[in-house]
Amino acid sequence: MNTASLCVFAAAMSLAACHRAPESGASESAPAEPRPAPTAPAAPPTGATATAFTARFLAYVRHAQPAAHVRATGDLEVSAEGGRTLPLANLTAECAGEGAAGATQCDEAMERWTRVLLSPVPAPVLPANVRASLFPDTVIASERARAVTGTAPFVGQPWVGPLWLVYVADSPDAIATITPADQAHLGLDDRALHDLALANLRRALPEDVHGELFSENVPGVYVLHPGDSYGAARLILHERWAPLAAEQHGDLLAAGPARDVGLYASTASEREVWSLRWLAQEMYKNEPHPMSPALLRWTPAGWELFDANTTPVGRPPAP
Repeated sequence: MNTASLCVFAAAMSLAACHRAPESGASESAPAEPRPAPTAPAAPPTGATATAFTARFLAYVRHAQPAAHVRATGDLEVSAEGGRTLPLANLTAECAGEGAAGATQCDEAMERWTRVLLSPVPAPVLPANVRASLFPDTVIASERARAVTGTAPFVGQPWVGPLWLVYVADSPDAIATITPADQAHLGLDDRALHDLALANLRRALPEDVHGELFSENVPGVYVLHPGDSYGAARLILHERWAPLAAEQHGDLLAAGPARDVGLYASTASEREVWSLRWLAQEMYKNEPHPMSPALLRWTPAGWELFDANTTPVGRPPAP
């Protein structure tokens, strides 16, 4: 969701209208596949429902592109002749909305996914496209289970708490995980790949990580929603958070509840920590690309796990 949608989210949570920053003019890049399909809190459909959704998407593709040769290769998985295979779990999340707005969002998502499914198989990864991103451990487990060859279909390592740092190739049409074969093609060892990914990420993202106050009724919690699919991944650039950490009266806490969203607050008061816990849980449950409700603490040596935040908390008490 963009900045305006954050205000809608606040309204849906019965919160006061959120403070809005001036529009930056940056457009949100399409969250295109192929990328791992997250195990969302609201699980993707299974059984007959999954079969029906897969058939629905194939019908959409064939109506939009009558000459396309596509088929189901499993529940919530489709393939195009000559190349791409896409898991559809993320698409089910984008089609989970209700009413006219939900139908419009689903149509737009299906159009985008059709375009990616029928596009040519990606060319070899270019060094300039290599970046680092964050994935939840649920995605890692799912992708390992899906691997037919026994080789993990991604290159990455555990990061902090339930989050993994994974290397991706970011092109105008898609953000795809880098595979061991891609790494071999690049001719980079693990250290060189890591350094390249972080250097490219720094160049691609603005240095300022200051967010906006989410709501008057969620005290002290600030939100980053840059619209570039790297909201949570900004946490990787630890050094950029040092000035913000120095501004706090307590320790700086942050969360990446969804791919496109970062949250932060401080330990200055228990109310701020409570509010951060609650909002991270709510966004984790309601965003289409959930990551983790875990809270991280900034230290000079790096982020550390502050609270896994898996025990539900209620709405923050009134001021």
